[in-house]
Amino acid sequence: MPTMVFSMLDALSIHEGHTVLEIGTGTGWNAGLLSHRAGPENVVTIEVDDAVSADARKRLQNVGFHPLAVVGDGAEGYVPAAPYDRVIATCSIGRVPYAWVEQTTSA
Repeated sequence: MPTMVFSMLDALSIHEGHTVLEIGTGTGWNAGLLSHRAGPENVVTIEVDDAVSADARKRLQNVGFHPLAVVGDGAEGYVPAAPYDRVIATCSIGRVPYAWVEQTTSA
């Protein structure tokens, strides 16, 4: 649903240079949009499924984007690249994991 994606990105208020953690890489489309806006070097996207992540990574590379695509449990965030200016979940969550709060800047 492109309208929902664009609404979420608008609410995220991303600016060039912001560091972004995306939970749920999926097809990689949202990671591509984030990369276009913030710069691919500022985007970390996490996917639990290795095959899905690999496919998304290929799609992103085919259009010239190389965000850091991590395979893992998104609930844990990704400490090595923290802190992040923004965090977005493109998957369903029942609660906000505290790891995301800890890995987000306070500004």
